[in-house]
Amino acid sequence: MNLRTLFLIKCLSLAVVLLLSPPGFPQVKNTGLVSISGFIERINEDLDVIHVNEMRIVIPPKTKRVDENGNVFKKSLKQNFYVEIEAAKDRDLLLAKKIIVKSQRRGLK
Repeated sequence: MNLRTLFLIKCLSLAVVLLLSPPGFPQVKNTGLVSISGFIERINEDLDVIHVNEMRIVIPPKTKRVDENGNVFKKSLKQNFYVEIEAAKDRDLLLAKKIIVKSQRRGLK
C-alpha cells in the first residue's frame, strides 16, 4: 500500500466513526432555577398547582417541603401561607423543586 491509500483509509474510517457516534452534549436547553417568594394566592389540589405572585407553579411529588427551621413540613399547604420556592423553568411551566414555608400565619386580605 502506498501512503496515499493509507491516508485515505484513515480519513474514511475517522469520518464513519464521527458520523456513527452520538454527540457528547445534550440537545436540551439548560434551564436554571428561579426563586419565588410570596403568599399562596390559590391552590388547586387536584392538579398539585399553587399560585404565588400570579405565577402558576406545579408541585411534583418529589418536591421537598420544609419549614423555616429546615424540618420536613408534613402539613398540607394552605392559602395565604408565606413561602419561598425554588423552581425550575421547563418551557412554559414552573416546576417546584423546594418549598420553604416561612410563615403559617394567614396574610392580611
